[in-house]
Amino acid sequence: VTSSGTNSAMEPDEQAAAPAEASASEPKRSEFAAVVFDQTAETYPEDANVECCYTLTTDIKPSSRDWIGLFKVGWLSPRDYLYYEWAALPPQYEAGKEAEAKVVFPAARLPKDDAEFYQFCYVSSTSSIRGASTPFQFKRPSADDFVELDDPDEEMRIILPMSSHLTQQVTKYKMLASSLEAERDRLSAKLSKAHSKAEQCSNEASKLRRKLDDSTAALRDMTMAHDEVKSRLEMFEKERERLDDQVLQEEQKVAQCLETIRALEAERDELAGHCSSLKSEVSTYRNTILDLESQVRSATTQLQQTEDQLQATQERKVMMEREMEAYREAQAKLSNDLEIAFGQNHAFKEQMQQMEVGFSDEMKLMRNEQLQKDHDIEALRQKLELVEQEKFALRKQLDDVERSAYVSQEAAASLFALQKANDALKARHDKMSSALEEKEKELATLKRQSRHKERELYRAAEDDRQRVEMCKAEYKMVLAENSKLRHKLLKYLNRKTDGALGTYASQEEKATETSAAIRNTVACQQAVQMVNASNDASSVASTNDAGTDTDSVSTPSPSPPTSTMDALAWERARHKKDKYKRLYLEEKEKGDMLRCQYDEEIQKKDF
Repeated sequence: VTSSGTNSAMEPDEQAAAPAEASASEPKRSEFAAVVFDQTAETYPEDANVECCYTLTTDIKPSSRDWIGLFKVGWLSPRDYLYYEWAALPPQYEAGKEAEAKVVFPAARLPKDDAEFYQFCYVSSTSSIRGASTPFQFKRPSADDFVELDDPDEEMRIILPMSSHLTQQVTKYKMLASSLEAERDRLSAKLSKAHSKAEQCSNEASKLRRKLDDSTAALRDMTMAHDEVKSRLEMFEKERERLDDQVLQEEQKVAQCLETIRALEAERDELAGHCSSLKSEVSTYRNTILDLESQVRSATTQLQQTEDQLQATQERKVMMEREMEAYREAQAKLSNDLEIAFGQNHAFKEQMQQMEVGFSDEMKLMRNEQLQKDHDIEALRQKLELVEQEKFALRKQLDDVERSAYVSQEAAASLFALQKANDALKARHDKMSSALEEKEKELATLKRQSRHKERELYRAAEDDRQRVEMCKAEYKMVLAENSKLRHKLLKYLNRKTDGALGTYASQEEKATETSAAIRNTVACQQAVQMVNASNDASSVASTNDAGTDTDSVSTPSPSPPTSTMDALAWERARHKKDKYKRLYLEEKEKGDMLRCQYDEEIQKKDF
């Protein structure tokens, strides 16, 4: 691998003052940690420049000929680098102090996505390893690794890497917290100055009060001497007036000082409240910064998988709601007369077949989803096996290095890098193991839910078939009875048209039979309407829970019987009405129970 255009023509191992083989003794392990690599990610995109940040500790004296190389994990010599960049001295570097620096590796010189692990190593001018980073990989970037933001200044959208965006947010909140802390310190200093000024005013007021007491005592003495020395009365009167004026002035000064003290106390209370609010805001911002830092550390692809599962569940929910809505609309279209009811019964059969086809499609979809979960688990297992194999190879290589009788400086540096890579891969192995366990638990839960849902759908389909068969039988009975009553009514009308053969009593009897036939027809129509109501029970239960009960189909009740035939017809109609009421209540309870179970499943999936 050749160096970039900014590097010199000579390679770093040829420019070294003393090769690694010339070392007479094994270097200390602390020498390998003299340079600490910061913010090394687990993966980097293969089509972007990589920024390598590191810290020079006090244990190293950097040189302009030091360099940072990109090595594949398992390297044995500093010459095994894939690419390198010169480690220039930081602009503000001071000897004996730690300094931070960074170099940029161009994307054109970086390896592609080959599932291999790499690491950065700091190599001094004497070809000795002074620091190594944690292992990482190069991956092809996906849409989940970027975030889309709005630029209010230029009215355009900017696409940034997710890690860069989160780092900028953390830096922004840290700067805001530092500015708030500086503001808090400034207000605290201002508050202390106000306290000292208030104490000075209080001391001055005490002095004025003592002076006022002295003046009052002098006035009392002068008043007592007024009777003894009358000749000096005028002089004492003038002196008293002067002292009164002075006392008035002093009292005014005292009042002004008291007002100043009250104003300062009010300002002090205001500053104290403002300071407490600033402290609470600082605490809030610190908590926010801690939360953001924890989110940055714990951000993984598990979040995207959870969102995909949630979206798939919501899509299935919308699809099932649409199917239920279509089912209700199909039931609402059933007519109240017998001929349309027969046609709609046929349509209901076709709809049941469509629901069975939809149910089979949904079962296929759930089985495909289960197969996808199995494939994901198998992929995780294969990846886990690859990591185990690589870990075993690294451990074997580490054991071989430890068994060697004489370890050179290059071998010791390689051993240090292998141990660091082994620790990182072990942590990644534990993380992948926990992810595999979670996937297996999630798959078991989906299997249980699928079996339960399959049983419920089969049970609901069987109930619908039984209700259809029962409605068909009742429909045939009502149709036959209605045909008989219609035939009887036509015979009566023909007799009435033919004329004058009966007496008043026969006419009254015919009128009674006519009214009975009409009532029987009304009762049959009620029965047919109740058949339609039983078929449409689910839609009635979902739309009329607040306002209707068992009498959802409002038809006039038959009048009391006036003859034996009327009594029998009325009794049959009443039994049918009670029967369909009972069927309607049962359907309503089943619909409520299924709706509650569906809501509980949706809530469980949402949580």
